[in-house]
Amino acid sequence: MINLLPDDTKKQLRAARTNVMLANFLIITSFAAGFLVLAFVATYLFLLNQKDVAIKQSKTTQQASVNIQANALPTAGSILSQQTLYSNIILGIANIIPSGVVLDKLPLSEDTLGTAMTLQFYASSTENANLLKQAVQASPLFSEVTVQPTIVGGSSAPSGYPIAISVNVTINNQKGLAL
Repeated sequence: MINLLPDDTKKQLRAARTNVMLANFLIITSFAAGFLVLAFVATYLFLLNQKDVAIKQSKTTQQASVNIQANALPTAGSILSQQTLYSNIILGIANIIPSGVVLDKLPLSEDTLGTAMTLQFYASSTENANLLKQAVQASPLFSEVTVQPTIVGGSSAPSGYPIAISVNVTINNQKGLAL
């Protein structure tokens, strides 16, 4: 077979075939590069997801260990029921003392609660002394109340409070209770 095509046309046809092959190669290479980019993105997202899952599992494990430790500890209610609220005892005593009566000393400690002690009060009048006696005997804060005879004009009495009253009481331990 004789090729009767001019040389210029032959060159053009060869160039056209080469261009088609290059275009096909470019398309295949573009698809391959796109596939690789998608593979990298998918792998990156998968690894990020796995990292989040690992972090959540770690936090869950830590939380579980904290929950186990917290369950092993006594509850707050049992802790609060064991504490002695001295401020409530002081407020309870202050609430029962009538006007015109002062307390000399209040020795509070864990050792004195529940044991007999003597409280020294000073009153401005016998009426206030009687009100104090009634209030102390009626109070649930005290047990085993004994009021000793009133002493008038004690040398250690503060000015304006000539009547000294000694009260032997046992302060009830009010653990965890508000008065």
